[in-house]
Amino acid sequence: MSRCARCGKSGEFSPLCPQCYLHEHPLLESFKPVEAERCALCHRGRVSAKWHPDSLDEQFSRIITHVSRRGREVTNLKLAVQLHLPEHREHEGVIVSGEAEIHATGNVPGMSAALSDEYRIPVTLRYLRCSQCRKKNERYYEAVLQLRHASEEAQRWTEQRLASEGVHISQREYVPEGIDYYLSSARFLRTLSREQRDRFGAEVTLTAKLFSQDKLTSRKLFRTVALVKMPPYHAGCVVFCEGKVIYLTSVSGEKLAGINMSSGKRVSMRPRSKPELLERRETQVTKVHPRVEVLDPDTFESAAVEHSLGMRIAPGDRVCVAKREGRLYLVWDAHAA
Repeated sequence: MSRCARCGKSGEFSPLCPQCYLHEHPLLESFKPVEAERCALCHRGRVSAKWHPDSLDEQFSRIITHVSRRGREVTNLKLAVQLHLPEHREHEGVIVSGEAEIHATGNVPGMSAALSDEYRIPVTLRYLRCSQCRKKNERYYEAVLQLRHASEEAQRWTEQRLASEGVHISQREYVPEGIDYYLSSARFLRTLSREQRDRFGAEVTLTAKLFSQDKLTSRKLFRTVALVKMPPYHAGCVVFCEGKVIYLTSVSGEKLAGINMSSGKRVSMRPRSKPELLERRETQVTKVHPRVEVLDPDTFESAAVEHSLGMRIAPGDRVCVAKREGRLYLVWDAHAA
């Protein structure tokens, strides 16, 4: 049993009790002014120049950890922050003053158990718009994605990827062969165009155009333009490739997968030459026994198809066919195409 060298309390101390140790050596020695900024629209908080989807307590905990100075001998410091703010509206321009209650725990040499202490410091909270939300209400753009010959699937996938990365579409401009997206950020454009090339077999051309110069730093500012030409075929199309007529079930980069419409067998290939897209044409089934025949859309005569692909059809049904070199290939029911 020993006594505290400062207050005389009996216990296992060497040489100060926890209370006296904290009095002379606080876990937190000093704080810088604690001011936080929060977006009034998306409710993200700024910490060290980055915006995070934290709660208010989490945001202030991050900031206080960053601006506070711990004691020289303190290890394993942990902070728990509870805010005390008056009721307020989360509107742009609102400034709120209050205080934060900090519960700190940490280890110091000579103490078998962790020490804990509490602090109360003034804090300020300011509501504004983050950089992304400011751009959403402006026709500001840093990049242009020129999407050409895209299917509905490719277009929908592109917009979902942009949304998942928080890239705002400032404007959509429809052109005869596709659509131009004016984007609030150019950082993600290179990654996106590479993914479109790998996923859909797109042809990608990237260029950068000088559009401004920073008045303070004299740094030249460029707008990135990505021309993404999708192949004219996609899943559900019929193509002629390497001597075969194929109904495509998937297109992944340079790899095509589908059904050989002459044999009904599944095929997978990386074509050495550009596939030829065949037109789907609507017609009518004329007979199903002993073989399936349809009305030729050019001659209007009954003609046999190469393979029925196991489809359940009856005379009079409307179907789609593809035609090449006089041969007819049954595609699918016209209303499902």
